[in-house]
Amino acid sequence: MGTLQIVLGGLVIIVSLLSLIRFYSAGFFTRNEDICRQFYGQKYAYDGFDIKALSDRVGEVLDRMESLQEKLELKVKEMEKHKEVLDRNNITRLEYKKYLEEE
Repeated sequence: MGTLQIVLGGLVIIVSLLSLIRFYSAGFFTRNEDICRQFYGQKYAYDGFDIKALSDRVGEVLDRMESLQEKLELKVKEMEKHKEVLDRNNITRLEYKKYLEEE
């Protein structure tokens, strides 16, 4: 039993040292950014990435979401006004879901 503990302890030490060697070669201890990027495979990750186009697209999406929010609020107000008619009609959930998907 003691020999098994010694063998497992030695294995833990060997794995730990190998991990430290790997981190050292990656530049984690020397703060070498180029080596770190290469270690993670992100050296050329942002080449050709257009931040301006992304910003413009995010702005378009936000504008569209705002217009959809306004449409939704108008529909809700309209439904509140015509609540009595809606209660009398009793549309099914499937029809209501299709109606919402179309809008």
